[in-house]
Amino acid sequence: MPYKDPEKKRANQRSYYQANKEQVLARQRGYNETHREHRLARGRAYAQTHKEERRVNGQVYYQAHKDKWVAWGRANSQHRKEQRRERVARLKGQVFDAYGGAFCYCCGASHLEFLSVDHSDGKGAEHRRKVTKGGAGVAIYRWLRDQGYPPGFRVLCMNCNCALAWFGYCPHGNVQVEPSQGPQH
Repeated sequence: MPYKDPEKKRANQRSYYQANKEQVLARQRGYNETHREHRLARGRAYAQTHKEERRVNGQVYYQAHKDKWVAWGRANSQHRKEQRRERVARLKGQVFDAYGGAFCYCCGASHLEFLSVDHSDGKGAEHRRKVTKGGAGVAIYRWLRDQGYPPGFRVLCMNCNCALAWFGYCPHGNVQVEPSQGPQH
């Protein structure tokens, strides 16, 4: 018989949960695992259709709890830096893989710290200003990922990339600026 008093119903649900906590959690985990893709798709669809509402609610929440967020940020600054480094490294790896691998197309250098993405037509600064609002680095990697890794880019080390930008050629002699060049896979 259904409860007429919602408070009694909640109390009964709480007591059932406490008495059968492991079974309830196992059932929830099983459901979540078997319906993972469906749940993710619903979440993405909701996020797309409620962008503005989510943005406004996030701003309101942040303003109401700003001191708490600032204190957490200060207390966890090192952890946040490490997480950001990991995210950026993953993103760079995905971009490098999409453009032929994590090595310089010209000289073969493979130290990730030295690698960057080059606009093979030589118009990188113009393109960055246009698509990333003046940003560079991670912003261009995100843009490449979001655009499905379009042609016209290649992986170069900073030495080769700067030599091409400043002198129009690389001393290694393996690459040059070519307006019609596509991605170097």
